[in-house]
Amino acid sequence: MYIGKEDNKIVYEVELANPENLMVLGQKANRSNLEQEVKKHTIKLLLFEDEKTKKILYASYMSLEKHSKGEFDKLHYKNLGNFTGTVLYYHFTGQLANGWNYTNGRIAEKIAVITEKQFDQLQTQTQGDIRTEAIICQSGFADKYQWTCVGVPGYENCGFTYIGQEYVTYCSYEEEDKDYLGNENESGGGYFPPEYTDCAGVAGGTAIWNNECNTCIGGTTGLTACPPREIIDSLQGFPCAQSILSELPKLNDTIAKIIQSTFGGTAHKLIIKPKSASGSMTDGWHTPKLTLNNGYNFSAGYSVTSTIEINEDVLNYATKDYILVTIYHEALHAFLNVEKNRLGANFSNVYPDVNPLYINGPSGQIDLTKAIFVSNHSVMAVNFLDKLEKALMQYNTNLSTSDPDVIKAICSAGILNQSNAQRLLNSAERDTRQNNFKGKKC
Repeated sequence: MYIGKEDNKIVYEVELANPENLMVLGQKANRSNLEQEVKKHTIKLLLFEDEKTKKILYASYMSLEKHSKGEFDKLHYKNLGNFTGTVLYYHFTGQLANGWNYTNGRIAEKIAVITEKQFDQLQTQTQGDIRTEAIICQSGFADKYQWTCVGVPGYENCGFTYIGQEYVTYCSYEEEDKDYLGNENESGGGYFPPEYTDCAGVAGGTAIWNNECNTCIGGTTGLTACPPREIIDSLQGFPCAQSILSELPKLNDTIAKIIQSTFGGTAHKLIIKPKSASGSMTDGWHTPKLTLNNGYNFSAGYSVTSTIEINEDVLNYATKDYILVTIYHEALHAFLNVEKNRLGANFSNVYPDVNPLYINGPSGQIDLTKAIFVSNHSVMAVNFLDKLEKALMQYNTNLSTSDPDVIKAICSAGILNQSNAQRLLNSAERDTRQNNFKGKKC
């Protein structure tokens, strides 16, 4: 192994065994004598480590085609001496990234990847090249060969087999200082890694995905650690719903923040699990368990375990959009139940738009058969549905532009009193077996 330092990175080089004699031939290679050409090729694995953090940033393969004298073990990343030949860099996934042609240790041409269609288009132009004031780029290709044997042991026919092409452009400066070609940001002669996008979708961002809480943290997310409050996913056997729940901490909207800020820490837990209720038109059920820390009042704190049971018919047959909205609906029920226990008789003063028949159902429990809000036009109802609709639009942008009525129908179900047309739209999303749904099918 050779260890070098370039551009504030530690570069580890490992020369790889090449039993199949895989090689990529540039424009100057002698294709009539492949047995001789293979001696001019080697492949190395490169690992790039951040000098400060000591973390491996990325890896690539370096393919060298040598047309000058000297040993391969003296040729290193961006340290090639008087090398004449071609250096090709491949992403760790195997795709060609970029390359360079050298003459006596100086960069002669920069090699960039193009598509076959772009190659064909360039061939129809004059001389198949692109010219600017300072640069001339000529299209070309690099052939790939490997050693293969056909037959049975003892009766094999072996030789080099052509296995494809890479389409490229060769660009060079027309003036003398060709060694500076492509040297912006000290990249001349080096590997161009793919642009990194973090889990928050920010190019070059620093956010990372935490598997413990299934959450993107750091960077631009505003989170420095896993959310301290816990939502328990107990939907084993229903991977579609589980995948939606795993995205819940990532949803960048006000409703998710309300849910996260309500069911939190070790004191508050939300358990979501399936319930077998074939034929029932109820989507979910909410069962609270309240524990007072001192046993008699809220002043010393309390804990709430809210168990949300979702109808298996919904989990099996509804669209993903409907399941997501159902989770939000049931989470809202749990939220209001916590608030009811916390505020007591003062609940109606804090939430005047909540339907008394809903919040004070039989035996003092929430009545899920009643609409949550007293009026379709109350301030709280309008604000909540606006946030819920935005959450669904964020989740399924196609639905938001093509079927806004469907969004309003599934969001308002169980929240407001609905029209017959809204009930039909809601029913189609609840049961995809009707073959009239618009949302994402699981």
